[in-house]
Amino acid sequence: MLPAMFGDCLWVDYGQPEDPKVILIDAGTAGTWKPLQKKIESRIASTGKPLVIELFVVTHVDRDHIGGAVKFMEQLHNLQVAIREVWFNGWHHLNKSVPPFKRDELGAVDGEHLSALLLDGPTPWNGRFGREAVVVPDTGDLPRFDFEGMQITLLSPNQKKLDNLVPVWATEVIEAELVPGEAFVIEKPSDVLGDVPVAILAGYPFKPDTTEANGSSIAFLATFEGKTVLFGADAHVDLLVSNLARLKPALAGGIDAWKLSHHGSKGNTNDALISLLKAKH
Repeated sequence: MLPAMFGDCLWVDYGQPEDPKVILIDAGTAGTWKPLQKKIESRIASTGKPLVIELFVVTHVDRDHIGGAVKFMEQLHNLQVAIREVWFNGWHHLNKSVPPFKRDELGAVDGEHLSALLLDGPTPWNGRFGREAVVVPDTGDLPRFDFEGMQITLLSPNQKKLDNLVPVWATEVIEAELVPGEAFVIEKPSDVLGDVPVAILAGYPFKPDTTEANGSSIAFLATFEGKTVLFGADAHVDLLVSNLARLKPALAGGIDAWKLSHHGSKGNTNDALISLLKAKH
């Protein structure tokens, strides 16, 4: 976990210790791009060769996850970095009336910065999904892909969660500062842990997170050489529960680590989810 203020920036090393493979999940806020830049430069210096990122996942359009991703992609041409694939659901993945990958036909909101950078850049965008949305089907097997030995099993979002984001997309990208000139948002945490005793919090009735942007989060299980980690992004608990239940026999032995959804927010973890997961960490 790299310093990201109240955001997420997760750097996953796997494989050979002397030359590990890398998966990057989010990049924090725009103001926390520098720690990621230093990490990249340090890795290049230690290996003596350009950095290859097997997968860069931008989970959703909250500024504490995506702001640093914009900075990273802006600077990509100045870095000795190659990204084999990016997962990110942009406007044309949500709005089927928009022809994919034709920027001149997109509206103002569709000119949001990250999508523009990805359209102009060389990195494959949602390649494992045929350049369509990163999405879990309601039936059948969960999407599973291999990234140099790392098995990624997608848990979120489904089509309903993406559809829910469509009416509020403009608001979300403006709040994420992805449309230059539309708004200025002072970065501040939206859900700060207080000093309420845990015993009192535990007695409160569960109230699930229903925000559309969080519901669109890309969440997944990552498995390498028998070790499994759940990366929850800010995903909604109902979808995690339903899709983990589809894997229940495979999860009987538990998982090795669990990155809680929405920074451990009380609206994104409930008893049903905890009962499905036996996490060591």
